[in-house]
Formats: sequence, structure tokens, C-alpha cells
Amino acid sequence: RHAATKARVYAAVKTLIWNEHEAAEAEPLEDQLAELLDDDALAEDFATTPVERHVARLAADLKLSANAEAEPPTQDTDRRSSG
Repeated sequence: RHAATKARVYAAVKTLIWNEHEAAEAEPLEDQLAELLDDDALAEDFATTPVERHVARLAADLKLSANAEAEPPTQDTDRRSSG
């Protein structure tokens, strides 16, 4: 359950990162996300805290537009329209 929660949080925040930034900015943010998430995952209540709460907090830490409704990317993520 712990690993599944971590994977869902990572995927959701990664989606926010890539929706808001180009590769040159997104890749360092993704690295920072991995570090923050590794630290968060050490908390006893990590797996029982709602994914949305983790996503919102990490988005704020990374200065992303918090969108707690972000879903993990699908196989069609690269095909999203830009506007």
C-alpha cells in the first residue's frame, strides 16, 4: 500500500509539472519531487493520508498551480492539446 500511494502521488504531481513547464524546467522539478516524496514517505501516516493532500502540498512546495484533482498520466498524456 505504501508503494502504491507513493506511485500515485508521484504520477499526479509529475503530471502537474509537465503540464506547466517545458522539459528544461520540468526535469529538475521532477528530481526535486522525487527527493521530497522520499522524505514524505518516511512518515508513519504516509499511506493513510489521502493522495490529494500529498499532491496539494507537494504542488505548493514546488510552486505549481495546485490542482488537487490532477490524475496520474495515462498513455495519452503526450497527446494533450495545448489550448
